[in-house]
Formats: sequence, C-alpha cells, structure tokens
Amino acid sequence: MAIKIYQSQIRPTEEVTERATTSGMKISQQTATMVPRAMKGMLQAGEDFYIKYEQIKSENEVQEKLKDLNKTEIEAGTGNVTKLGYGNEVNKLKESTKPDEAMASYKQLWQNKYDQILPTLKGKFSKKYFKNAMDKKFISDSGTIRDNTFVNFRNETRAVRVNKLNDIVYRLANNPEKSAAHNQALVDKGNFFTSQNNYELFGDKFKQLQFDTNNNIDALTIEVDLDKDPRQTYRNFKAGKYKNLNAINKTKIGLRITLAAQQQTTIDLAEEGERSKLGLAAKFSADEYLAPFKGYKNYEKIKNIVDTNDYVRNAITQVHTAKSGEGLSKIKLYDLTGDNIGSKKKANNIISIEIAKRQKSIKDGDAAGYFSKVDTDLRELDNRYQQAKTSEDKKKIIQEKKILLDQKYNDLNIPSSKRFYMSKAEANGYVQQVKNAPRWQDKEAVMQGLQDLYGKDNFPKVVEHLRLEKLPIENQISLSTNSASLKKDILAADSIKDLDKNVKSEINSAAYKSIDTKISQALNKYEDIVTALPDGSVNKTEHLVGLKNSLRKAILLRIQRDNDVSGSITSVTKEFLSDYDTSPRSYWIPKDVNGEPTTSEVIKTKAEAIQLAVETSDYIERFHGKDGFAHYATTPSSMGVLPDNVKISTDKVFQSYVKDTITKSIKKNSKWILNNKGTGIVLNFDGTKGFIPIQNSKGEKIEFLFVDDPSQIGSQTIESTEYNEPGTGRPLTIISPYDFGDSEVDLDQ
Repeated sequence: MAIKIYQSQIRPTEEVTERATTSGMKISQQTATMVPRAMKGMLQAGEDFYIKYEQIKSENEVQEKLKDLNKTEIEAGTGNVTKLGYGNEVNKLKESTKPDEAMASYKQLWQNKYDQILPTLKGKFSKKYFKNAMDKKFISDSGTIRDNTFVNFRNETRAVRVNKLNDIVYRLANNPEKSAAHNQALVDKGNFFTSQNNYELFGDKFKQLQFDTNNNIDALTIEVDLDKDPRQTYRNFKAGKYKNLNAINKTKIGLRITLAAQQQTTIDLAEEGERSKLGLAAKFSADEYLAPFKGYKNYEKIKNIVDTNDYVRNAITQVHTAKSGEGLSKIKLYDLTGDNIGSKKKANNIISIEIAKRQKSIKDGDAAGYFSKVDTDLRELDNRYQQAKTSEDKKKIIQEKKILLDQKYNDLNIPSSKRFYMSKAEANGYVQQVKNAPRWQDKEAVMQGLQDLYGKDNFPKVVEHLRLEKLPIENQISLSTNSASLKKDILAADSIKDLDKNVKSEINSAAYKSIDTKISQALNKYEDIVTALPDGSVNKTEHLVGLKNSLRKAILLRIQRDNDVSGSITSVTKEFLSDYDTSPRSYWIPKDVNGEPTTSEVIKTKAEAIQLAVETSDYIERFHGKDGFAHYATTPSSMGVLPDNVKISTDKVFQSYVKDTITKSIKKNSKWILNNKGTGIVLNFDGTKGFIPIQNSKGEKIEFLFVDDPSQIGSQTIESTEYNEPGTGRPLTIISPYDFGDSEVDLDQ
C-alpha cells in the first residue's frame, strides 16, 4: 500500500528543539549567539528572584517590627502595665482635649519609635519599607488625632459653657424675681445667647440649646416652688407662668404639680381643721382648696372637709365664750336639713367634742392652757413671752396675761378653784425641773424663780397648780415652813432607804422603832385638823403620809449627823409645828400666809363671834336671803333623806321643811374647817353625809381669810379679819366673856 506524504510533513517548521551536539559538529551563527543570550537571561532571572526575596524578607522584618511597636508590656507577676503599645499611645492621645499638645506628643512619640526601630533593621529594603509605613502612620494617625482632639476640645468647651449656663439657670430658678441676683442672672443669660463665639461653638444646635435652657429654667423653678408652696405652684402653673416648658414636661410636670398640690392641700386642711376649732379665719378660700381636685374622684371628699371646717369656724365662738354651766348646754348645733347634711353632722360632732374638751381642760387645771389657745389676745401674749429677752419683760407679760385671764374667768364663771395662770403643760414642766434638780439649792432655785416671775401675791396659786401636777411632797412641805434649817434638811436628805440603812446601823432597835410613833404623837393635833377637811379639797391620806415621810427624812438626816434621836425628833417636829397654831382644834392658824403675818387672837375672836351670831341671831336667814334653803335638797342624796310627804308636798311646805331642818342642824352643830388652800376657814354643819359648808344659793360661804388676799378673784369678795358678817357685811357683835362693865372679874376665884 502506498504511503501518502502531506505537504506539512515535508515543510520546515519554526520550532526549535533541543538537540544534543557532538564534538566536531558545526553550528550556525544564530545558534552560536543564542548561548550568551541564554546565559544573560538566566542571570537576570536569578537577580530578579533575589530582589524579590530581599523585598519579601524586608517586608516581613518590617511587619514584625510594626507588631512589636504595638505591643503593650506587662510586668510578670503583678500584671501592671509598664509600657503602652504605640497604638494604645495613639488612642490615648486621641482622647485629649488639647490638640496642640496632643500633636506635639504624637510627633515626639512617632520620632522616638522611628529612631528606635530604624537602626535595628537588617533587611536590604527594610529601612525604606519602614520609612514608608511610618510615614503612612504619621499621616493617618496625626489626622485622626487632630480631628478627634479638636472635637474633644469643642465638646469640652461646650461643656464648660453649658455648666456656666446651668449656673445661670440655677440662679434664675432659686432667686426671687426682681431681686438683684435674679436680675444679674437675666443679664448673664442674655449675654450668653447673644455671643457670636457661643453661636459658632454650638453651630446648628444653638437654637435648641436656647429652647432647652428656657425649658430647664421653668422646670427647675417649678422644683424650687414646689418645695416652698405646692398649691401656689399649682396656681402659677394654671395661670401660665411656666410658659417655656416643652410639651412633654408640660404634661409630665403638670401632673406632678397637681398631685403635689393635692397632697399639700390635704395636709393644710388638717391644719385648717385645727384653725377652725380656734375660730381663726381660713388661710385660703374654698375654691383655692378645691381647685387641684377638680376632675378627680376625691373631689367630693375634700369639699366635705372644707365645708365642715367652715361650719365649725362659724359656730365655735359660742363654745369659747359661753359661760360655764348652763351656757355650754345652750350652745346651738346645726339643723340637719337642707344641703350639706353630712358636713353639718360632722361639724356638730366636732363642736360637741370641743365643748367636752373645754370642760375637761378646766376640770384638769388647764383653763389657762385652753383659753390661751382660743383667745387671740392671750395667744399674742404667749408669743411675746417666748420672744422676751429679759426677766422684767417676762414679768410684765405675765401680769398682763393674769389680768386678761382674770377677766376671762369672771366673764365665763370659771370656778375659783380652777383658775390658774399657766398651762397644765407649763406647770408639769416646772414640776419636772424640780424633780430633776440634782441639789436642794437647785430645787429651791426653781421655786424661787417662779415666785419672782409670778409675784409674791400670785405664788400660792402657782404652788397649788404645781401640787395638782404632782409636785413632790417634800417640796410642798419645804414651802410651808419658815424654818430655813428644816427646809434644807427636807430637800437635802438622801433617799429614805439609804438613810434608814445608815441610821438603823447606828442606833438601837427600840430607838429606831420609836421614831414613827413619836412623829405621829407630835403631829396628833395637826393630823386631826387635816382629817376633818372636806373630801376633795386635798388628798388627806396622801398629804399626811407625805408629810410624815418628809419629816422622817429630815429626822434621820439629823440623827445621822448629830447622833441624837430624841433631840432630832423634837427639833424637826417643833420647827414644823411652830408655823401653826392648832389650839382651835378644828382648824389651825398659820403663822403667816404667803409671808403676810396673821393675828391668831383676832382670827379666833372673829370665828367665835360669827358662830355666836349663827346660833343666837337671824344671821342664817339673812345670809341665805330670799332664795332660801331649797338648794340644800336638790341633790339626789339630799332628796333621799326627805320624808315622802315632803317630797310630794307643795313648794311652800317643802321650803319650810328644808329651812327648818337645815337651820336646826346649823345652829346645833357647826364648826370651822380650813378652806382647801389653808388660807382661811369655812363654817360647816353636819349634813346628810358629814360636815358640809354653809352655802347660799349664790355659792357664797360663811368664810373669811386669815389675811387679805390680793389675788382672790370672782364675784364674791372674801373678807379677812375685819369684824363683819361674811356674805352680809353687817358688823359683828364682839363680846368678851371676861368683860363685865368697867370691872374685870377673875374667873379663877
């Protein structure tokens, strides 16, 4: 088979293939030149590879150095940072608010790092690459630092200006309008918002800042105003005073203002309730009190309170000014018809409570305290007293107050036994001062101070008041004695327990046991007189026990000091009794009353003359007057002893029976008894339940005082030792049983 040969197969090709040459082989010129070219190319290729190698090696070295540049060095064991990396240093500089300083610091940092690392580079191209990298860092970091620090500087400057603005806001909110401080703050605010520098600093936020500032001024002003007066703040808010509040604050703060006003109003209405009980005018109108509650569910409740206070206020004066007794019972309450029945009913309850409160205050010895609260003039005097600087000013005010109280007591028929010149709280305060005084001199100083303050004439009334407030019995006894040594020993004595222990160990048992017996024997007449006092005038048992304990303490103290049992008992009891003449048996005559000396014989003579007039004349009928004796039989106990036929008889028969019964009892069995102060004597007779005072329908008694009493008050003036009949003023007939004409008869013969 014939083989086909194609053209391409026999045509020369352009491909050059490597062929092995042999010795002696001849080559062409072209072929000969190819060899050096190949060698050159080979060398170039090697050089390029080397350069690439050096480049890569340098790049790697630079990268490692840059990594080391950013490393933060930490101390082993402690974890403390000893050196910040470059990047952290740059970040720190970015936080600066001082661009110039930050840039200077960065340049120094960059240069230090550059100079530190550059000499250490070994790669052929490392320094070039490092320089390029550091140059890029410089451009990038310096730009960032510059931008950030300028922003920081601006923000800091803004903050400083805002703080200044906040100070202006504070001054505007906390200083009264039109005050110098407020006016200056207004000027400062105007200067701030007209400053071109401030406008450029805040840029497009400047207008918003102005709006926010005005809003903040109003918001802070509201906070200040709420602390002062929430209700006035509410009124200001409703009147549009806070016009710069934004919409959110107007709603949010408006609700808070309303709630605060409601809370304050609730508190004020409680105070208003107390003011209404005093008859004081309301601080605000009903509309002002009710305004914060309009639209709220508790509106009606608050209105009820406001109405009740008004009803009480309009009616309470009659409670303060009604005469004691029937006057209080005739006080008119509200008719529970028409509108506001609930408020009227509540007002009636309050008025009834106030009536009871007045009665209790007077009963408890707090008449001065009660009327000092409800009387405007007395309240003013109390305020002046609190502000008085000197004791002389205080004395004058007390005398003014006494005059006003006396007038008040007279006008309202307050019983004389309940008339005091200080409040119950004040009296209790002085008692506590006495109790807490560490030394007897201090106790005495308290009482002496009171005598100086209230005056000698009023001091007995002060002591009586303190006694009601539990003035220690030893202090009461010390006031009753003129013996300075006894006064000192009573007040200075230690506790009776300690004295008993010491004395018991020093004297024999019989002598110790005799102390109480001998005290009782010495006080026998005194004790009989106290026991005869009418019930209720003093706590007789308490007085006698307290007296014996006080004297016993003084005796024990003297025994301990002088080692003389009998002498100590005698001296103490004698010193105490030396102030009293107990010879009348049914009463004693003190040596003096409040420092004013008595005349024992004159007192006894007048007492005998009155008793003789009662027994032998028509004095009893004249003393009782036209109203007669019926008042003696008006009590349940008195009515109980009346015969049945008298109880159901005519008024004439009743009157006649009572007169006859009482007159016979008085004429047959009467005796003098001390009054409840020990300042005089009252003639008593044997009634249905023991001895009771002879007393007419006016409340006047057959009574006279040992000395004139300048402090006595009331419609009845109680006479002292002038020889006049008590109640009628008619001169007494004084007949000496030893006087027979012009001659004296010796009855002993």
